[in-house]
Amino acid sequence: MEYKHFSHNHNLVFHQVQQGQNIRCSGCELDCSSGFVYACFQCSFYLHEHCGNANRHIMHPADVTHPLILFPSPTYESGSFLCDACGKPGSAFSYCCAVCQVDLHVQCAFMPLKITHRCHRHELKLSTGNPDRDGREICNICTTSLDSKHWSYYCAECDFGVHTFCGTNEVKPVLFVDAS
Repeated sequence: MEYKHFSHNHNLVFHQVQQGQNIRCSGCELDCSSGFVYACFQCSFYLHEHCGNANRHIMHPADVTHPLILFPSPTYESGSFLCDACGKPGSAFSYCCAVCQVDLHVQCAFMPLKITHRCHRHELKLSTGNPDRDGREICNICTTSLDSKHWSYYCAECDFGVHTFCGTNEVKPVLFVDAS
């Protein structure tokens, strides 16, 4: 079965990743170590199933005014972006709002809004940045600094905060609604 994705000129085929195959997703730039991918073997272009099926527009708490639009490559001259959620650079798919200057990796756009973690008794809520924090906070899991410009999970009742990557590596692509 062939699949046409807006980000690629050729049709893609659904392919099961074989053990030992080194495949990197062209959408999120992460390894595809198991499961199924959409593949163009001619171009070595691969997409995780969730990257290939990601909505073109999403409503997201990072920008409640505008939908975030999925772009196949960064819109900046540099060819890269800094993710507002994790602070790491990206050069592939991104959800962005040019008006509000919000840029997110695909996997960061689908972080759960709430998590539970074995290190804390209360639910932790996603905080999409708080420039009013003084920057002296530390992650209660890894004990390194929490940057107030980037997202974290937080319990206000206990003043307990953790990096998003320390709290979870979960991807839930059904959290946000298609804005089209």
